[in-house]
Amino acid sequence: MRVNFFVVSLTKLLVQFEPHRMVVTRNADLTIRFLDISVQLLIPKPPYPFTSAFPRALPLLSIDVLALAGSPEIAAHVSSGFDEKVRILDVQLAAESLEVGVVLSGGEMLVYRMADRQGVTARQLPDKRLVSLEHVPVPDGLRFKPYFLITGESPVTAFVISDVGAYSSRKYELFPLTCSR
Repeated sequence: MRVNFFVVSLTKLLVQFEPHRMVVTRNADLTIRFLDISVQLLIPKPPYPFTSAFPRALPLLSIDVLALAGSPEIAAHVSSGFDEKVRILDVQLAAESLEVGVVLSGGEMLVYRMADRQGVTARQLPDKRLVSLEHVPVPDGLRFKPYFLITGESPVTAFVISDVGAYSSRKYELFPLTCSR
């Protein structure tokens, strides 16, 4: 009995030091959802055996790409029927800068970032392929806000979002890559 108590206590102690883990899902309804799959959720807290669902949904981190369909900026830069034809091809999270890159089937790329901002006005970006979306409203409480759109001229074949660089001097680079056979 004493050995069993020791093993359980040691397990609880070691689990505290495990990193938290998240799963990011892309869905057919053009939403991106985040789920907490941390092992800490599986450790009961006395006197209740299990107090949380596993995996635990994180609804405040959800992203609804379809909500952008009504935005004039999106309508002006994507093909007609955006809400009917578009699919999410890839989603990547930059864990340090808390930015999410979303690649769409039409060749467009959206960048969302975690921000608490309201009342931001539209601004012109230096590159005509970049469209600012900072001013586009999202439902209250959601943490990821649209940052900008990279217009697509052809399908995206490779995509990576990186945390490299200083936060105060964030810079985005577009690298057109061509491959001849």
